[in-house]
Amino acid sequence: MLIIMILATLIASPVYLFPEIPDKVIEPVVLSEVSSVSNLSKVKKPKPTYTGFTFPASRMAAQSFRAKTTNPKIEILGREILNPAIDLIVNIETDNNGRPSGEAVYTKTIRSVKKLQWFEVARPTLDLNKTYWIVITQNDGFEWMGYTKNTYSGKAMLRHFEWESLFIKDFCYRTR
Repeated sequence: MLIIMILATLIASPVYLFPEIPDKVIEPVVLSEVSSVSNLSKVKKPKPTYTGFTFPASRMAAQSFRAKTTNPKIEILGREILNPAIDLIVNIETDNNGRPSGEAVYTKTIRSVKKLQWFEVARPTLDLNKTYWIVITQNDGFEWMGYTKNTYSGKAMLRHFEWESLFIKDFCYRTR
């Protein structure tokens, strides 16, 4: 109880950069609202905090994930921030020692829109429990939402000449 009270005094009110984001990806708990374990289920769970990441046309962005079904519907959360609408080239790639391999098992081109929304980017056939990467290449001006804290079991990376880690720890994606 003492630890919860100390943590509650240290935590500021949550800030939501994009409160209009549809559907919840994660449901964090605000510790200041927890007075005991018995009322944990009654705590109002706030919307997650996202940040946008716009990557230049000469680079690719990627997010790793583990296949939990053989034919998942894969979606990413983002929006186009320039006019006109742009085409996104989406590859689902295999893993090569914790980085995208460059070998696409699925490729699709989609058109982005201004409104922040979930984009269906793929419906590939995958092997269960194997690590894959969602790799996005674009002309310029697409903003892929992400978290600055680890939210998923995978990781986010950016490529110019070689793959490197980012301040974004995970890009927003979901599989169904």
